[in-house]
Amino acid sequence: MNDNTIKEIQQIVLKFRDARDWRRFHHPKDLSMSIAIEAAELMELFQWKDTKDSIGNKEKIEEEFKKIINNPEFMQRINEELADVLIYCLFFADVLNIDIGEIIKMKIRMNETKHSLKESERKNKEADKVMAKVKMN
Repeated sequence: MNDNTIKEIQQIVLKFRDARDWRRFHHPKDLSMSIAIEAAELMELFQWKDTKDSIGNKEKIEEEFKKIINNPEFMQRINEELADVLIYCLFFADVLNIDIGEIIKMKIRMNETKHSLKESERKNKEADKVMAKVKMN
């Protein structure tokens, strides 16, 4: 695993962008649209995949993850689209002077309050009960 920090990766991306003088085209409106477009291209890779039997089922979902991970061509396409999304996110953060590490930590703190462990455990148990009933039918 590579130990590059978000800031180090962002510097690599910005160096690439700046060498091509692309920052002048990077209005937040256009970057936000580019993030959405690239995210849609990532979603397209999974379009029409049937997941109804795996949602909430730990074993089945792990099987599906393994099938994806063990498909090098599919993983390459996923990697490329995910990289595009992240690169545009780094550009977006740069033009608006957003510290990605700080906003992620802030959002996790907010989510810890919004989604307590106790509440998550309760909801997971409810979901397991529903899944058990569905399996029986």
